[in-house]
Amino acid sequence: MSYLLSPIVFATLLEVLLLGLLFTYQPTWGLMTFIFSLPFERIGSYPLNPVTDYPLIHPAQIVGLALIGAYFLRFITGQERPRHIPAFYFLLLFLGTSIISAIRVNISPVWSILAWLFFIITLFWVVAQLATRERLSAIKWSMVAALGVVSLFGIYQFFGDLAGLSPALTGIRLTYSKAVLGFPRLQSTALEPLYFADYLFLPIFTLLALVIYKNQKKLLWGALGIGVIAFALTFSRGAAASGIVGLIVLMICLKSKIGSWTKAHIKPVGALATVLLIVLAVIVVVSEHSTKNSRTGDTILKNYFTTQVFKTATVTERARDQRLALKIFREHPIFGVGIGGFGSAYYGCRVGKCVYRPNIQALEVLAEGGIVGFTTFHLFLLMLIWYGWRALKKTTGEQKAIIAGLLAATVAMIVQSQTFSGFLCCLTYTWGTLGILGGLSATIPAETVKGDG
Repeated sequence: MSYLLSPIVFATLLEVLLLGLLFTYQPTWGLMTFIFSLPFERIGSYPLNPVTDYPLIHPAQIVGLALIGAYFLRFITGQERPRHIPAFYFLLLFLGTSIISAIRVNISPVWSILAWLFFIITLFWVVAQLATRERLSAIKWSMVAALGVVSLFGIYQFFGDLAGLSPALTGIRLTYSKAVLGFPRLQSTALEPLYFADYLFLPIFTLLALVIYKNQKKLLWGALGIGVIAFALTFSRGAAASGIVGLIVLMICLKSKIGSWTKAHIKPVGALATVLLIVLAVIVVVSEHSTKNSRTGDTILKNYFTTQVFKTATVTERARDQRLALKIFREHPIFGVGIGGFGSAYYGCRVGKCVYRPNIQALEVLAEGGIVGFTTFHLFLLMLIWYGWRALKKTTGEQKAIIAGLLAATVAMIVQSQTFSGFLCCLTYTWGTLGILGGLSATIPAETVKGDG
């Protein structure tokens, strides 16, 4: 733990302190900075301990810590009054059961993840307190700015790798370069393509809801179009399936607006779809003629639809760990082996270096939190969605549109989390999404406009 006295740790603490002081006077700036920082989980992050490359600090975590400090300072000085967030109580119950699990297993990795869980739950609450109706514009434009920056960078990264630029110039990991499948997979600033696609649910569904709900600013259309192209270039099958589910949720939320909006905007939607199809067609043609760069030697279509499914150990390893998760649940059915204890308890790997996970979030929570943790956590998600739906019926205008987008994004993220692990302990953007939804759902105007969608 000697690295805690290193200059990089002191520099990080100084950064948190200065940002916290700024956000104390300008909490809206803090919320905007936090939302903008959400996608920077790989590029922009750095390890506190360069020797072990762990723990890895993301910009959103630094901003989030400063935001927490600023909020509580404002609370102490009487500048903030906490609002009632009903779903938060189930999250507290989940934290309580996680503490009991940690006491039972008493292994250091579980305590480390528990500390992170305490931070992320506090962050959820603070973001929910700050995400108010009065800050709708700040929330919207922060999403637009972040979406534009990371999507444009990702598109450059994709075509740069396709053109043969060095990974040092594109920022792409070799795992996702064209050297593997014959075509790159866009990951932008995220750790993996599926995580980047998962993050994109937040701005894409929110902006789509806004343009459906009569907001026709060209900047929103432009950011939305760039984001959709970047999403497609991740080539994430799980994200594609989850996106369809999210789109269905959005159509249900804004069902009264969908028909008239579609008729009025058939041309721009058709143009976007045409551009997307042309981009994908060019990629297929180029990649079909560069299979010599692929380790498998197969064509792009065969690689995409079969390589990761049948030719690697992905399926067998996941099946092994999923069977183990069920075994853990049978052995520890009440409180599990502690959040973060799956790999540590059964593979002996330490926190930050464990690659053994069930890759089904629900199954992971069941094994690590037992039936009690599983129930309290999913009650929290259900309550959050329920209150979001309830607020949707009582709000109007941009607030209604943004809540609809957040509901669609939340459901899409939950669905996709059944294809990977990390929802609880790694991905700050998911908790940012949940916090904004919780906050806007708690801000219901005294009067609503009858018949407003």
